[in-house]
Amino acid sequence: MEYQERYEALTPSDKSEVRKNLIGAGVFAVFSGIIFTIIAMQVDIRTDDATTYIVLAFGLLFFGIVAFIAIGALRDLKSGQKLLMTGEVTNKEIFQSRNSGRKGKSRPKYMLFFGDKKVYVQHHHYHKVSVGDQIELHYAKYSNKSLAVIYLNKKETNTPEQPKPLSAMDVLRAQKAERDAVFTKEYPLRDDDLKALRRTRNSKVATNLFVLFILTVFVLAFSFASLFNPYFMLAVLLFLGVMGLFLKWAIKCFQKYKKDKKEGIKTAAVSHLKDKHTYNRSGSKSYRITTEYGTFPVQKTEYEELKIGDKVFTFHGKHSNWLIGVRTQG
Repeated sequence: MEYQERYEALTPSDKSEVRKNLIGAGVFAVFSGIIFTIIAMQVDIRTDDATTYIVLAFGLLFFGIVAFIAIGALRDLKSGQKLLMTGEVTNKEIFQSRNSGRKGKSRPKYMLFFGDKKVYVQHHHYHKVSVGDQIELHYAKYSNKSLAVIYLNKKETNTPEQPKPLSAMDVLRAQKAERDAVFTKEYPLRDDDLKALRRTRNSKVATNLFVLFILTVFVLAFSFASLFNPYFMLAVLLFLGVMGLFLKWAIKCFQKYKKDKKEGIKTAAVSHLKDKHTYNRSGSKSYRITTEYGTFPVQKTEYEELKIGDKVFTFHGKHSNWLIGVRTQG
């Protein structure tokens, strides 16, 4: 399907979506103003020193962010038009960068691709669309905000004859039955399979111990600061209980690995490709596919060759259910 663009008038619901940016800018301006006022009360901005320039720089930064958001929304409302992009979604990507000099991560950005055309969309529109879908994307040009997604190659199911929605428990039971049904064969574990299971086990235990370490530091700091606090013993007992749960979970990880190694069996799950996307983390790109059983990483060549509906074989530890590997077949 050839990619096309055209313009239409904003509907009342579209205008409401655009105005949300103005409301967000207003709230941000109020909080920024309060923070700036508090800082200014502590610093004499009339003096010519480094502190004054730092405060003014932060003030200009906050003002610039508010102005950027507000101007985009006002331009969209003034023009009264939205951009309609029609075409087939050829790829999806989540971009997330690391904060400079820190281990923290920035807020993820969600992108849809129409061939070479890249568009930033809201996360709920991103997850609503699959690769291969032919859609009409309604977009606020100046606010850089997706407003709606209309499918061109899918039938609407919101009809009076639609069956009654399943309860949350029914959905969970159906998903479990579907996952259990796809395990069709068992194979012996190889040395490479055991290495993959060990990596998963070590990663889970390391994450568990890191959280426990942070919790320990927090409780020790609280203990020294509030040694005679009446809630001190309660905090210690709570910490010991949480530590026991974390250690129990870590022990279970070792037990699952031990069972897999002892029996030496892996299970194969057969499912079908439902969607795929790339994940770009500070320039390091990974490729992921989604099947009925979950989302898994694959190599670039496999990612590019796979099409929606293709068979996907995933291998898991029999007792741990940890992923060992993915094999694809067109």
